[in-house]
Amino acid sequence: MSPKVAIQCVAFWGEQARHDLDALFQSVTQLSYPKDKLFLVIVDNPSPHGTAVEYLMRRWGDNMALPRWEVVPSPVNDGYSGGHARGWAKSMESGADYIYLINQDAWLDPRAIEILVAYMEAHPNTAVAQSFVREAGSERINTCGNRLHYLGYGLRGTDPSDARPMFYASGAAVMMRPKMIKAIGGLFDPWNFMYHEDVDVSWRARLAGFDVAAVPESVAYHRYEFERSMKLFSWMERNRLMTHLSNFRVATLVLMAPMFMAMELGGLWFAFTSHRLCDKAATYGWFFQGETWRRIGQRRRVIRSLRQRTDREMLALMMDTLASEEVKSALLERVVNPVLRAYGGFLRWAVRW
Repeated sequence: MSPKVAIQCVAFWGEQARHDLDALFQSVTQLSYPKDKLFLVIVDNPSPHGTAVEYLMRRWGDNMALPRWEVVPSPVNDGYSGGHARGWAKSMESGADYIYLINQDAWLDPRAIEILVAYMEAHPNTAVAQSFVREAGSERINTCGNRLHYLGYGLRGTDPSDARPMFYASGAAVMMRPKMIKAIGGLFDPWNFMYHEDVDVSWRARLAGFDVAAVPESVAYHRYEFERSMKLFSWMERNRLMTHLSNFRVATLVLMAPMFMAMELGGLWFAFTSHRLCDKAATYGWFFQGETWRRIGQRRRVIRSLRQRTDREMLALMMDTLASEEVKSALLERVVNPVLRAYGGFLRWAVRW
């Protein structure tokens, strides 16, 4: 008997939402997985332009090719993290054996769910498995499993032959086991709002003893725009820092501090030259709030209760150097990366816990 899968999407009504949601819903009608074993959950976050529910019910409400589906209205816009936390509660009511998270601006190959379920069934210790995400309208890979630098920078994996270890699964198209989510203290923290929540959940899963994988035969498509992501730079930076402060031991953070501070100075220069200095200042502003440290303390207590793997093991899965298709720099390649590589070697030698 096929396991039950809840497919979750957080909707945010805007200029492209109609096109994006139509593409997603159309792809769900074409899935090879048994329709009676699927449940589609759309969390409708309110936006300045309204909500998605009226359009979805009018356009898709009587479509018999869809599995059972439900719109979960949200009273507030608490982003990708809060939306999926709300969707997770609805998915568990349905008795789902797996949940599959997908972006509003992504859609599925017909066999994407079937292949991931088969992989998860064959690999019982894998709790997080990502589809290969291709960029819409091209053969380019958006992500085939993401890398994480030891200073917290997430890097999209775009080369399937890259031997460097994958650290985390992209939240754009990923399947998870509910038992893992319960074991690590929940899905996403709504406090994150958006960005780095996929880093955090994969990190917690690894610390709890589970595995994280990418499955190239399972394919999703994503209307990805790098500049759109960079407009939310302050969220990316805040959540990068919060994730590191939550998940590493204090002794590891102390050893990392000199290089961390040096890179923060570099980050300030980047923010200045790219006209994002106000965003960077806003990031630091979060860490002058008591609520931020209360949240970090809560997260650290959860990590202490579930930890089965060491920081040393986590560092072995992280990258030493920075590289990006979108950002090229001779200074980065000739000066910064050699220093980062040397310091990464020092950390792997020094961290024994």
